[in-house]
Amino acid sequence: MARISTGIPYISGYEYDVAELRPFLTNPAAHPDKVGNADVFMVAPSSRASNTLTYEYMAGRGFSLVWRFVDEKGRQVNNFVSRRGPHLMGQFLYLPDQAVVPEGSFVSGEKFFQVLEDFAKNPNILSGAVEWVAWSDINWPEP
Repeated sequence: MARISTGIPYISGYEYDVAELRPFLTNPAAHPDKVGNADVFMVAPSSRASNTLTYEYMAGRGFSLVWRFVDEKGRQVNNFVSRRGPHLMGQFLYLPDQAVVPEGSFVSGEKFFQVLEDFAKNPNILSGAVEWVAWSDINWPEP
């Protein structure tokens, strides 16, 4: 299975087989000290020009995901936000880490794990496990 790297040591390091993260993502309540509020995943080995999958976690709601596509120089070219459904994408939550996320973007840990598996297999193709909406199509609040 493909390996991914991350910023948070879920188990003991920063690089994992995707399957190792299943218990942390599908049952975050069982590992509250191991699931951070946010993190970035990259297919290992990664480079500056690697696409990324980021999340914001909120207890009781789940995971808000952003799939970021970059060009060969590492510049962002497209971002896509997970969507649980068309409702609530225009209502926003302000998280403790100062992130602002659409309320309708939260998906379950099981869905997140499916997305992460797809990302690890091919970070250049959006996962079909959830719906996605282009970042630019969201009416973000003014800062």
